[in-house]
Order: sequence, then structure tokens, then C-alpha cells
Amino acid sequence: MSASTCESLSSRMCPPAQGRISPDKALQNGSPSKCPRFMKIKNVETGLPLCTERVCFGSIMTPSQGSRKPDESRTKEELLPLATDFIDQYYTSIKRQESYTDPILFGSKAHVDRLEEVTKEIGVSGTYQLKDTELIYGAKHAWRNAARCVGRIQWSKLQRTDGKHDFRVWNTQLIRYAGYKQPDGQILGDPANVEFTEICIQQGWKAPKGRFDVLPLLLQSNGNDPELFEIPQDLILEVQITHPKYDWFKDLNLKWYSLPAVSSMLLEVGGLEFTACPFSGWYMGTEIGVRDFCDSSRYNILEVL
Repeated sequence: MSASTCESLSSRMCPPAQGRISPDKALQNGSPSKCPRFMKIKNVETGLPLCTERVCFGSIMTPSQGSRKPDESRTKEELLPLATDFIDQYYTSIKRQESYTDPILFGSKAHVDRLEEVTKEIGVSGTYQLKDTELIYGAKHAWRNAARCVGRIQWSKLQRTDGKHDFRVWNTQLIRYAGYKQPDGQILGDPANVEFTEICIQQGWKAPKGRFDVLPLLLQSNGNDPELFEIPQDLILEVQITHPKYDWFKDLNLKWYSLPAVSSMLLEVGGLEFTACPFSGWYMGTEIGVRDFCDSSRYNILEVL
């Protein structure tokens, strides 16, 4: 991109600089930039900043702002604008909206008909059903908007499978290792999963009490009590960890599962909440080698090494 092109874009897209800006830092390709030195990261669709004036939430896995309690349901008045905004976004994405100034009045017939259908459904039942194409669009953009996900560059390739209504997966990941608190306070296994391991034992799981025990699935549906399901061993792909230079590394008897299927996150699309949406990508080596093995709150093998 040329400097003139960037300057033209800056004049249309960037707000006026506020506060003190270093002259050196304000240069762009040798020319003064009309953008402020520090630009806020914002949601492209709404234009709203993600963080507050004093606090950045970009590094927080599950920021609490905007989250609601599990027993809190949205009212019709709260749901309708969220649904309308999502339908507008969807029809904008498929190039069937004829006007960006007043999409409700001047949108395509399909767009307006869908808005009327959703509005009527919410008025009668307090909720509405997404069409398959809308749900796929919403799921893809949920991945695209996941700021902490290094693999979201693949967002457009997301594939969705049908599931069941009113379902919950208690596991934070479909495959994870148990953690057992010992009498002396030490942890055998993965310290991150001690609490969930205790829940599984209370539900009747016969824990092997090893260092790398795969936890069972704890699933709940239709308001019933959660049930345990052991994962067949032949369905679990685990990799023995070795080192390309140090043969003694294999004597540490380290291994890890190959599928990082996150299962405790909620998917929200158009104001609707989907409580069971297991999602899998793939591991980066640093996730396992640096975080899972070396964090002091996880296996913490640096002390052994």
C-alpha cells in the first residue's frame, strides 16, 4: 500500500489525534500520519472499543464484563435488538441488503420478511429459531471474533454438526487429564482439573489415580442429572513426548492428548445462547511444551528438569 493510499484511508477511517503524540512516532513512511499514535482495538461491526480507558481485556481468557448468571434469561425487549442486529449483519454479509442506512425499511424483501418473522416469533414465544445458514454464519464469526485464538485465521472453514437441545458438557475439554490432591497438599496429575476430578469421583467414577488419567465425559440434558461416560481408549490419541537431542527426556514418561477440543464455552448468536458447542482446532507445540508442562499451576516439570 502506498503512502498516499494510506493517508487517504487515514483521513476517512481514523479519528483526529487526541492528547500528546510524539512527532517521530506520528510519521508514516516519512510523512505525517493523521492516525493517533495508539489506536483502540474495536469491533469492526459495531465500532465499539473492546477495552475500557484504563484496562485492556485482550489477555483475559474469559472476561467477566457483559456476562450474566446462568439463571438469568433475556427478556423479549433485550432479545429483539440483538436478534435484529444479527439478522442485519447476516444479510449484509450475503449482499442482499440494498441500503446500509435503514435496512429495516429499505432492505431486500427476503431481509425484511426475515426480520418480521423473527420479531413475531419473539413476541409470541420470547425466543426464535435460527435457520441453518444463519447458525453457520454466526458460528464462523464467533471463531473469527475470538481474540485469543491463534487458529482463527481458518474461521471461514469451520464445519458445524447438528446437536441436541438443552444440553451441557461439564468438561472444560472433551479430553483432559485428572488431578488428585494428595494428603500432603501435592497434586498428582493436572492441577487445573482437581475440582472437576472430584466431581467425577462423586458421580461414581473409579479413578485410577495415575499421572495421566483421561477424565470421563460428564454430560447433562433436558434438565436431568449429569451422567458419566467413559471414553473408549482406542478413541484417544496420545503422543509420547521425546526430545530430538536428549534421549533421557523420554524417561520423564510425558505424554499429551492430540485433540484440544474446548467444550465449556458458550456460543452466542443473535442473542441466543448455545450451552453445548464443543470446538476443536489443533495444538501448537508451545501450548503443550511451555504452558501445560511448564506453568507452575500445571505439571510444572521445570523443577524436575
